[in-house]
Amino acid sequence: MILFKKDYVGNGILDVSRDITDVIYSEYDIPTDEHGFPTGTFTVTVTWTKDTVKESDVRPECPDCGEELLIKMDGVECSDKSCGYWHCA
Repeated sequence: MILFKKDYVGNGILDVSRDITDVIYSEYDIPTDEHGFPTGTFTVTVTWTKDTVKESDVRPECPDCGEELLIKMDGVECSDKSCGYWHCA
């Protein structure tokens, strides 16, 4: 049974302990032992996912030489003198 699922961003991950404790001792009828601790097994998985970057934020590579493309300027040689692109140095 899934009791809890939440995405955390940035330092919000620091709240995970509190959030899980709140769920365990909330409306779910999780059996407890004689000391009030929950019985059974809880499985915890933490997955990190890299933030997605918009395609517009990434500079494309030159199709001829593979260097990072700043802007295309026809007739201007690239830094390796093999194509008509202007690159970051």
